[in-house]
Amino acid sequence: MELDQQINNAVEWNTELRKLIDGESLSTPDDSAKVKVSVSGPLLLHSLELYQGIIVLVDNKLFGSALALLRPHFEAHVRGVWFQWCATENQIKLFLRENSMPMSLGKLIKKIEQVGVYKDEELSSLYAKIKNQLHDYTHGGVAQVMAKISGNEIVSNYNPKLIAEVVMFSSTIVYLTTLAIARIKGNDELAIKLATINQRIYGKAP
Repeated sequence: MELDQQINNAVEWNTELRKLIDGESLSTPDDSAKVKVSVSGPLLLHSLELYQGIIVLVDNKLFGSALALLRPHFEAHVRGVWFQWCATENQIKLFLRENSMPMSLGKLIKKIEQVGVYKDEELSSLYAKIKNQLHDYTHGGVAQVMAKISGNEIVSNYNPKLIAEVVMFSSTIVYLTTLAIARIKGNDELAIKLATINQRIYGKAP
């Protein structure tokens, strides 16, 4: 029942996000930030698209494929936020020239929290809950193998509680992603709409 409710909530949330975000151009009223937006914007939109893919896959019970998208979904969000509020001009140039990141995902998260983009350790707390599984899910590790074994059969056997937690995690990340998009656009009205819809569906931030 928990999984069904999480899926229903996520499908509704995804539908509302598409109404608000799809087709929107991502620009900023701040001329000095336009170079950053040229990198952060595509990454944040990529994270949003991956969330939409995760929900479609989960809704169709393609759980293994949904789990495989979780790491790129989360990493695109972290990179997008880091490039927007933490990266230097030289770091942006290095990324565009050599496709090179200057530090690990965990260190990117620490930098993001140091500049106050998120309250307390909101992002690192989310990461701590699932970081050990992200690589496994994406690259066909033991967790993906064991989830397709039931007794002597090779068959999808994903734990419904796990999938419900993944849907909740992903829905939380996409909420942060869309708030970041609203902040870049300088669109307080969009941020308020997102918060209001999120409150209606989840009762609180997912």
